[in-house]
Amino acid sequence: MADPISSPSTDPVTTWDSIAPDFYRAFPPAPQRLSYGPLVAGENDLKLLGSVTGKRILDLGCGAGFGSIALAKSGAHVIAVDFSAQRLQIARRLAEREEARVEFRQAGLSELIFIPADSIDIVVSAWSLNFTQEWSRVFRAVSRVLAPSGIFVLSVEHPIWSCLDQTTGALSRPYRDGYSAPRQLIPGDPASTTEFYSYTIGGTVSSLMKEGFTVHHLFELPAIAPPTDPWYKVYAPELARNLPPVLLVKCGL
Repeated sequence: MADPISSPSTDPVTTWDSIAPDFYRAFPPAPQRLSYGPLVAGENDLKLLGSVTGKRILDLGCGAGFGSIALAKSGAHVIAVDFSAQRLQIARRLAEREEARVEFRQAGLSELIFIPADSIDIVVSAWSLNFTQEWSRVFRAVSRVLAPSGIFVLSVEHPIWSCLDQTTGALSRPYRDGYSAPRQLIPGDPASTTEFYSYTIGGTVSSLMKEGFTVHHLFELPAIAPPTDPWYKVYAPELARNLPPVLLVKCGL
């Protein structure tokens, strides 16, 4: 997997720490639900994880913590990691309010040295890899902590969107491995601009295989949300009806 071409922009950690409350007001996460990304089906519908009762689960890039809390309430022992102190603060408050037991840790997505090797049954990374550059390092870290029979489910923005003008749908750049560009997380708010990283499907799968993973399922998830969903401010409805917003991969060692 090639390294993305860098462009000057705001560091994702700094951006998220400054805009997290505003972002989650603009795009409220679905309560009691593990979401795999905007507009698409979540775990309640896709059932990729199976029974999580008694399982040790790493929620990698937990954001506001709704997925972590849903997993904990289903009987899992959850370690929730995020790079943003502000996102974790929101998640901790929510878990306390919901009386859900979740172990929250602030760390980069590839900085998992505090987790013993081969100790995690399931790793979920939903819609967070796009905010880190070196996906291969993340996959290597996940490979170390995941038990031999464990599963890794990850979702990212479908890489085709990195090639398009999201207003017109016109091709605006080549479809290539390792792309980065500034992105406004809240449309119209310059303070929400951060670097957004994308890899091709082939690049993502190759990097997973290099770290020892076997890909079991690959989904290009279509938009199923109703027309009132606020994420259609980001993904124009006429485009989202024809192009999948989310790439989802389930793999194991």
